[in-house]
Amino acid sequence: VFQSYALFPHMTVFENVAFGLRRRGVGAAELGPRVERMLELVRLGPLGARHPRELSGGQQQRVALARALVTEPRVLLLDEPLSNLDALLRDEMRVELKRLQERLGTTMIFVTHDQAEALILSDRVVVMEAGRVEQVGRPEEVYRRPATAFVARFLGRANFLAGTVAETGAAATVVRLDGGGLSVVAPPRAGLAVGAPVSVAIRQEAIRIESAEGEAMPVGRPNQFAVTVVFHAFAGQAHHYVIQLADGREMEIAAPGSARPLPRGSRARVEWSPEDVILLPGAGPGGSR
Repeated sequence: VFQSYALFPHMTVFENVAFGLRRRGVGAAELGPRVERMLELVRLGPLGARHPRELSGGQQQRVALARALVTEPRVLLLDEPLSNLDALLRDEMRVELKRLQERLGTTMIFVTHDQAEALILSDRVVVMEAGRVEQVGRPEEVYRRPATAFVARFLGRANFLAGTVAETGAAATVVRLDGGGLSVVAPPRAGLAVGAPVSVAIRQEAIRIESAEGEAMPVGRPNQFAVTVVFHAFAGQAHHYVIQLADGREMEIAAPGSARPLPRGSRARVEWSPEDVILLPGAGPGGSR
């Protein structure tokens, strides 16, 4: 299934879908019902007589999908098939594709640069950089426990903080951040010695933020810091913040859109669970975000 749809413009929807069957010598008695069933499956049943130019982008993509599936392939390769669609159609087609794959049981290899597509559509994700496999795993595993800084950056949005391992133990790992006196508590990780450079990654949505105007900061709670809000934008489902820690470094946060917004310049408190801290050996990608 091609990114550009690659439909035959002079053929109707029916003939486009039937093309592969005709090439395989399938007779008319079998061909017609198979094409009709496939068109119904992709919700294009009434449109068989139309030409591609008479269809929307989403409908054309479904024709391309039906044309590939009607021959009952063992494996289907989809090369960024949704990148030509607008945002709303992409969201709809992701669900369509996932439901169709579950219904048919066809193995699909889906090539994409879109993080949401990779996570929503996949049973297994393969993250590659420059032709090299960085990590293979279930979507939840790859997202929550990325093996490299590239994987952490590619799937989702995260803040990266460079530091040095200060303490290790069976219960936790403590990392002292570079350029200041702040420390972050992370889950225990084998193979990290005291003094080893690490990159701490914290997903934007894992950070909780609340107003701290006129309040004292609780003492002794891990991964809780006093901050100042330096930027805020409302994006419907989320509030996007940039906050500044006491040592001057900045972090980005995606808070639930239903929460009360905090204005720029206000004092706030941020906190995240040690289980949400991702430890990556080495200096990481650099910078504080």
